[in-house]
Amino acid sequence: MQGEMSSADFEGAESFRSLIPTLVQNYAACDIFNADESGLFYKALPTSTLTQRGRNVHGFKSSKDRLTLLFICNATGDYKKIIVIGKTKKPRCFKNKSVPLEYYSNRKAWMTQDIWTQILFSLDEEMIKQQRKIILFVDNAACHKKLDNLKNINLQFLPPNATSIIQPLDQGIIHCFKAYYRQNIIRKQIAAFEAGKTIEEFSKSLTFLQAMHISKYCLWLITPSTVRNCFRKAGFFEEIEEESEDDVTITDNLVDNHEFQTYLACDDNISCWGELTDAEILENLNEDKNLETVENDEDEII
Repeated sequence: MQGEMSSADFEGAESFRSLIPTLVQNYAACDIFNADESGLFYKALPTSTLTQRGRNVHGFKSSKDRLTLLFICNATGDYKKIIVIGKTKKPRCFKNKSVPLEYYSNRKAWMTQDIWTQILFSLDEEMIKQQRKIILFVDNAACHKKLDNLKNINLQFLPPNATSIIQPLDQGIIHCFKAYYRQNIIRKQIAAFEAGKTIEEFSKSLTFLQAMHISKYCLWLITPSTVRNCFRKAGFFEEIEEESEDDVTITDNLVDNHEFQTYLACDDNISCWGELTDAEILENLNEDKNLETVENDEDEII
């Protein structure tokens, strides 16, 4: 985020802010939406917690197993959603389990134009059922394909190189989510160590089904006042900022602040979108077929 801010187009951001009142004039605050992706190293761990407890962490490398999360929220903070993109079409950890969040997949765990199209049409259907018309602001990433046949979504693109300034989700909502997520992982890590597990055992025990449950909970923790303040900071409203309840602190001195901030930012710069090559699409299809064969064989054995 710091690098994005230094290269941000402040003039373009201010120019766009002057257009916002006109763009949103026919929409209630609850119908003004923002969507944005962020990568998540869902198994990443800090090492200081281990050191403080006298554990040997020599040679351990924090996992870079990743997911892409699409955040969607409205300006009043009463609509918040996370959509997850992983690498595996049918993860084993999903078998016979209730999956808490909407899930898509490809071998890079990227947002693609195809997935974006599916998500937007699904959101459009949701708004149609609610008899609700919304305006949705997104950045101009190549994966964010403009669709002309949406019925209840007015899709608006933010100017390039300005999202770090004027995208509400980038003003603290995603940061707050990750702070809650990392705090939750630290607490689980400490509990596991106290139960006698090694760092490797704890890391292996984290599935991304668990990560999805944690993500859903951490999104719920973010207060509407925090969301509204982020929309204000982005320039969507001029009202006085509310007092936010989402100051995430690490309790019990498990990790010092500098260590936590480093841990918090460990996945800030990973790629979240792109288009698969023909070879990658074919490999993806072959993996799906092989997985289905394995699952069918397992079902027959059972």
